[in-house]
Amino acid sequence: MLFVSAGWVCVWNWRSILKAEWYDDAACIKMPLSLFFPEDDEFGPAIAVCQNCVVRQRCLEFAMRVERSLTWSFGVFGGTDPYKRRDMIERGFRC
Repeated sequence: MLFVSAGWVCVWNWRSILKAEWYDDAACIKMPLSLFFPEDDEFGPAIAVCQNCVVRQRCLEFAMRVERSLTWSFGVFGGTDPYKRRDMIERGFRC
């Protein structure tokens, strides 16, 4: 699991951070946080919610910008799990 204990504090702040204009159109806006930040690394259900989301790319770009400055990733953003995004960052993916 990629969460660190301090990461849980950050998880609760993501909703306030995600007040970008595009967030109101997100498919996940009324979904429980626990779906997107599962304790058991079961990311499939959250990724399924993202599949047809109209702001999926913007959400992924947001996560990549934030996580590029961190040493860890967490949760599902833009239809990707933290392992996929960490791999993208290590391969030099740019938004």
